Amino acid sequence: MSTINQTELAELLSPGDVEGASNADKGRSLESALRYAFECIPGVDCLMQNQKNSFETEEVDLIFSNVAHEDGLLRFETEFLVEAKNWSNKVGAIEINWFSTKMRRRNRKTGVLVAASGITGHTERMTAARQELVSSLQEGQEVIVLTREELEGVSSGKRLAELLLQKRDHLVSRTELYVADPADLKSRRGFITFGSDAFVQIMRSERLAKLEEAKKVESALPPGTSERVEALRQGLNEVKALNERSRSDSSFDPLGQELRVSLLNVLGILAAWLADLGVDDPSTILTHQNLSGLEKLDPVVGSKLWTLLADYYVDELPKDKEPDVFEMKNLFSLSTLVVEGIVRIDDYVPDDWEAE
Repeated sequence: MSTINQTELAELLSPGDVEGASNADKGRSLESALRYAFECIPGVDCLMQNQKNSFETEEVDLIFSNVAHEDGLLRFETEFLVEAKNWSNKVGAIEINWFSTKMRRRNRKTGVLVAASGITGHTERMTAARQELVSSLQEGQEVIVLTREELEGVSSGKRLAELLLQKRDHLVSRTELYVADPADLKSRRGFITFGSDAFVQIMRSERLAKLEEAKKVESALPPGTSERVEALRQGLNEVKALNERSRSDSSFDPLGQELRVSLLNVLGILAAWLADLGVDDPSTILTHQNLSGLEKLDPVVGSKLWTLLADYYVDELPKDKEPDVFEMKNLFSLSTLVVEGIVRIDDYVPDDWEAE
């Protein structure tokens, strides 16, 4: 976990806090503090600071890249904008609208407006600047508002990411502005998760458990790429054969345990191959699986869609060389299909069931 050093953060903010500091000094100090804090978020790096467009008619304070790390900003875009407003007064609707316009002109959906003193408008009726957040959302721009108190309250990049994701989810799903309770910011437990957030965490733990289990499978990894592809193909053919047999004979493998073993063997080959390519952390594999989006399709093992996707990803793997960074996505996608199949089987097995 990347800790946010509160002393360093305060030093970066201090030039804007001295009596008589110019607006430029206030803006630069907050930008420096934001760059430091946001780069503590796993997977986030600053691409540009104070970038003007080609006509020099508008400027963006900060542009960050985001690789969607498991402890970072999973539901953010690969690039997002950050605007700093180190004002003693609250930010109004005009500034929200202008930031949203900058995002739209750069084809960005997500942006963070850091308003030191918050924004104008009634909390419940969503008036003034708060209404502009809703209008921007309707036009496709998610403007997430962060206050200075919240920035100074988080203790790590992971906690900052959790806060930003919670703010985004409140904005998108409830069209409301979420302001963190100071007690939650300081709590070691972090932010309370509930509803869909809690469900996502449970499912993430389930999928991680399957990947950990696959790493323990004694799957012999062939030395050559073409042999590895063939081993995957044979493993998937065994999965298809078991499915066809269980469909024609209802007494065969009623709880899918033989099918699970077969799927786990395929996942073992995939895990060993990825480890050979330098990707041996289940959390990293899971992050790339999330990016594939296949878990949202939820194809049933042996269905036409599942078979079509599995065959496609195997066929797309190179036969004469190791997969490059783009071709590795096929390994991640295949592992997603297999993991989801195992999760589905385990979901139907009674808790008191034991293998004979």
